[in-house]
Amino acid sequence: MTISVRLLPFLFFLSHIYVGSAQTEEDTLKDIRKKYTLVQQWLEKDSRLPNIEIYEQCPDDEGHEDVSMSKIQYYYHQKKLRYVVHHFEPYVNADIQTEYYFWDDKLFFCFQSGEDRYLHTLGDTKKNIQVYEKRVYLSKGTPFLCLTKEYKELETEEGNWPSKNPFDQLDRLPNKKIACNRLSESINDADYYLDLLKLSNTELEENCMTRQYLD
Repeated sequence: MTISVRLLPFLFFLSHIYVGSAQTEEDTLKDIRKKYTLVQQWLEKDSRLPNIEIYEQCPDDEGHEDVSMSKIQYYYHQKKLRYVVHHFEPYVNADIQTEYYFWDDKLFFCFQSGEDRYLHTLGDTKKNIQVYEKRVYLSKGTPFLCLTKEYKELETEEGNWPSKNPFDQLDRLPNKKIACNRLSESINDADYYLDLLKLSNTELEENCMTRQYLD
């Protein structure tokens, strides 16, 4: 399991960004930082494993397994959902991971990171490499702050790799505040994952999904 350790310094940095903002918002950000730290410590303890996994991979038109693959993992603490991570590979050379953090059955933070390699046009011989991060901060289940950043670079001639580590370059970039509704198309609502748990095995299979209980 990949834990987003680079998130922690940024979360602490938020307190300096919002000096002078309304005290209630500052209190909310402090509370998010505290809860995030506690969930991370709990996840890292004893290399904790998920309680439930749901896999998705549909066949193509010829009956072969599609390139697209999805894995959703659920982590519970004392029968309460604490963390959901969705690893999605929509096609070759694309990888998206979305993490959901819960407290008292409420989503309080969401983080998405992604990497994509694609041809800008059909005539291109080198691919664009794009990496990005998206953050959503919530109060009582409602988003109040959304941030995003991305880094793009063309592949080099040698080895089809970027000249520098793209995520290292991404870490050096500032985050940009955006309207939260602009992230609704790229980040699933948390209810989507809760609704999957309510489906029977037959209903999951109809959607090319299988469920496994690990505890």
